[in-house]
Formats: sequence, structure tokens, C-alpha cells
Amino acid sequence: MPVTIVNRTQLITWTRTPPPPAGPHSLTLSFGIASCLPSLEQRQVIRCLLISPVFALTSWVGFRFVRHYIYFQLIRDMYEAFCIAAFCAL
Repeated sequence: MPVTIVNRTQLITWTRTPPPPAGPHSLTLSFGIASCLPSLEQRQVIRCLLISPVFALTSWVGFRFVRHYIYFQLIRDMYEAFCIAAFCAL
């Protein structure tokens, strides 16, 4: 049976992957617990990226519940201020 491109790619991938760690604790020992957590800059960027879904969700809920729109607008404005603070913290 001839070796196809998929089989060659799988062979290269299998030969270049390192062996798995000995146990679940060896990952924290080799990399440190701090390297598994996102850095402060990554958290700030994620907070800024979440502004679009928050705006979309509050707008949709505001259309759905028109009488309570002012409360959803307050939540949106508070998150906008939080995102501006997170951007300035970068």
C-alpha cells in the first residue's frame, strides 16, 4: 500500500512530538503554575475584546424588554468604562 501525504504528515507529527509528562503534577513542576495562567496583559486584552458581545447582548435585551432598557444601558456603560480602564492599564 503506498504512503499518502496524510500518512507522511502523521508520521512526521508522531516522530516530533515529545513524550507526555509522567503525571499531572509534572506539568506544574516543569513550567510552573504561573505559566499556566494568563498574564495580566492577556486578561486586559480579553476584557477589551468582550466589549462587542456585551454591547450586542445589552442591545438585544434592551429591544426585548423595552421598559427596562435604562438598566441594561447602565450595565453597558459601566462595562465600557471598565474596558477603557483596562485599555489604559496596558
